[in-house]
Amino acid sequence: MRLTDEELKDVLLEALQNKILPHLGTLGFKPATKPKPGVFPRKYARRSTDRIDLLNFQFDKYGRASFTINFRSLENVSDIAKFRPGWGHALYGNCYFRASDSRFGAKWFSLGLLGRSFLRDRILSNLILRVRDRLDDVSRFLSGGPPSPFLREGGLWDGKMVDETWPAPPKRRLSR
Repeated sequence: MRLTDEELKDVLLEALQNKILPHLGTLGFKPATKPKPGVFPRKYARRSTDRIDLLNFQFDKYGRASFTINFRSLENVSDIAKFRPGWGHALYGNCYFRASDSRFGAKWFSLGLLGRSFLRDRILSNLILRVRDRLDDVSRFLSGGPPSPFLREGGLWDGKMVDETWPAPPKRRLSR
């Protein structure tokens, strides 16, 4: 049976809710706002003594079953003091990082066209495994570990502050 984009996205969200949400918890990430029943939280935060790690799932704006993972760390004392659980632009200020689905620049995790076929279950389970691996890469990097080839820089990296309320650039950059 061929699924519509909306039905395929529901399948993906259910898999994320059941498999990825518990994994985020083991990495120390908690939903940034109080989760609504049956809704996959898109924003997460992990606090430590000297920083706040932020992570969000950005879903395709056209309703397709695809998403990307954006993340950054708030390390500046004033940014940490201003942080609020509903954080809107704290992630996107002037710089952030993105976890990619492949080394070749595919930034979106997607079930693709084969996700609609009889191979959907296999493709979905492989996608969940790749997402878990990328989340492990993100957690290691934010904790001071080496960058993975699947992590990319995003946003504005020229060092200019667009608005003084935006967070300062992270102290670490990805270096290849």
